[in-house]
Amino acid sequence: MFVRCQHRSQSAAFARCGLGPFLVLIVAVVLGGGCFSERSFRLDPTDVVQLQPQAVESTTTRDWLVSTHGQLAHLLPRWRTEPALITHELSTAPGIARDVFQHFGRRRESLVRLFGNWHGLQQTAQCVGAITTPGHPPPPWDGFEQVWIPVAEGIELSGRLGWSLDQRGELRTAQCIVLLPGLLGDNAILRTRDLARLLREYGFHVLALELRGHGQTDLKYPDVPYNFGVLEVGDLLVVSDWLQDHAHVTRTGMIGFCWGANLGILSAWYDGCDGRHASISEELESYLFKPCGRTHYSAGIIAIAPVLRFEDLMDELERSWSVLANPVYRYLQKSIEGRMRLKGYRPATGSLWRLIRLEFHRMGMTSEKLVRDAQRFLRLLAYKEQPAGDKLEDARIPVLILHAVNDPLAPAQDVADLIATVDNPQVAAVILAGGGHGGFPVYARDYYLSLLVGFFDPLTGAAASCDHSPARTRDSIARTPG
Repeated sequence: MFVRCQHRSQSAAFARCGLGPFLVLIVAVVLGGGCFSERSFRLDPTDVVQLQPQAVESTTTRDWLVSTHGQLAHLLPRWRTEPALITHELSTAPGIARDVFQHFGRRRESLVRLFGNWHGLQQTAQCVGAITTPGHPPPPWDGFEQVWIPVAEGIELSGRLGWSLDQRGELRTAQCIVLLPGLLGDNAILRTRDLARLLREYGFHVLALELRGHGQTDLKYPDVPYNFGVLEVGDLLVVSDWLQDHAHVTRTGMIGFCWGANLGILSAWYDGCDGRHASISEELESYLFKPCGRTHYSAGIIAIAPVLRFEDLMDELERSWSVLANPVYRYLQKSIEGRMRLKGYRPATGSLWRLIRLEFHRMGMTSEKLVRDAQRFLRLLAYKEQPAGDKLEDARIPVLILHAVNDPLAPAQDVADLIATVDNPQVAAVILAGGGHGGFPVYARDYYLSLLVGFFDPLTGAAASCDHSPARTRDSIARTPG
């Protein structure tokens, strides 16, 4: 969601705010030199630290994280003195969240300032990507094919699917990991491509998906609106079914970034509640996919930098932000404005509330009550005394939230506030001292890679810890590329 822009416009913004020409020159040189530009990061399977079997048999995702983090913590930057926080450390008492910013010695209000959170903004910008509009697909990825997955009548989702091959060039029997971009993102983002390649080389099948309103899906179906998760959660369950109908796919898993992380969390809930929950109104239910009782994404879901209080974020976007006052909000508003122009919404503004209402109206959800029902469906933390519904208590698959205390868009405190309300031991979380908004390859690449790959390991991963079926062996995972 955090996007780059041309350094000339950034410099002009600083100049208009009365900053001296010397500071403007410094900022222009730094930004123009690529410090805040998207980058591709080398992700090598040989850099993944293989997890050792747990000394004490665990049965929950939280147990798994305690053991795994203990094995991987030495990979975190040593210049950070504040230790990372994992699930049980995010509460000081039952229902009471720890003050995350106090623990890490950070000031929440400084996270959106260029010189107050330089590393967090840099880590974010280098991994998230630029503003894009549907058009020609990005260059091909070696080992991946274009696929179209039917999810509803007359609607297919675009994806890049990479089947993992063994050293003889034959198709593996393995898990398939689905990758989701952030808000209005697509497969042009280098982070998605780099992670997809790594997972495939390591031995997983990989599907990089473009949801309704995203990338090539939007190009093919320009009149199909994006519903910000209300319909897309059902689409994701259908995608899991489609993948598991392939004989060489044992399980499916998911990694979602930003808004895609929200969808991952909601998918775990919707799968677990089987479509029946107090947060689903009778009127809204008529629009939703009806689960068939099959467990989806049983390999687990990793939610990276979710926007847990999205309604609070949307409130903030009701005013116009400058680059100097809040570069993250300003860049996000630019992407929202671009979406409005693309879809012919006039005037094109940076209001996410307005964009959501316009998209809902395009699909016939015109009543204000239905829009409020949709908000409750998507809600993960209480908003203005409106309940979230304890959704994660219904999750029956492993869920791991990965966040950074210097995230300039989604406050890390929200993760602690959520975990303090969740008793489900299959839901775990870790907050690191750096990484920005999903920029963990910049901050702690080897920890990041080892955590993600280890989570899905068929023998020592989180799902294996919760299900000791003898059917999964390490043979389905390659330990070296090939």
